Amino acid sequence: MVKENPENYRFVFLIDSIDALIPRGDFEGGTEKAVKVAGGALLSADFLRRMALAISTKKHLVILISQVRSKIKINQYEASEYEVTNASGGHALLHYSDWIFQFEGRHQADTIFADENNKKSDRIGHFCKILFKKSANEKTGFLVRYPIKYGRENGQSIWIERELVDVMEGYGASERKGAWITLETDFWKTMCEKLKREVPQQFNGVNKLRDYLEENQDVTQYAFREIKNLEKRLQEE
Repeated sequence: MVKENPENYRFVFLIDSIDALIPRGDFEGGTEKAVKVAGGALLSADFLRRMALAISTKKHLVILISQVRSKIKINQYEASEYEVTNASGGHALLHYSDWIFQFEGRHQADTIFADENNKKSDRIGHFCKILFKKSANEKTGFLVRYPIKYGRENGQSIWIERELVDVMEGYGASERKGAWITLETDFWKTMCEKLKREVPQQFNGVNKLRDYLEENQDVTQYAFREIKNLEKRLQEE
């Protein structure tokens, strides 16, 4: 697909996962024979060595999924080399990749409840955490959190309405004082003018604002676009 591509399509290749790859010799040899040592890592290294340049120059995208492997140390004080990540697949993946995302473990504090002030209410989602272990810019070492809502389908599991609650506050489009969340006056007035209807300026708590955004998708889409435009302007400055 990369070498014979007269239409010059730009493909996205997803390999899920590196740990599931098996050398052909091991696959055909049966389970009673010894497998090739570090076969998965060698497969990855050979594949990237052959294809990395072609993939890069033709501007294709390759996403490789791997598992994190735990290491057991007998002596916790022994010296060890610094590693970008302890994901499986060999060091070739670390060398050839432009970005490395590591999904962090989930804790009780990452749970989203139906009533976010009541930890005994139903669990309806959680915050997903991704650590940038390698990046093409200054984001290396940066931790990103985004909310997931359970039960959604068709690629809608990322909870944009809940994320907007935090993002609007971060960009100054809203202000939280105590339990109340107030939309910034200019942001709120412009929203009402553009949508040609009244939108409440104050909400009593995260739950109220979150539910309102879910029930009023025109407000959600407007706020989402405005925050993206604001972020773009800030990056250009």
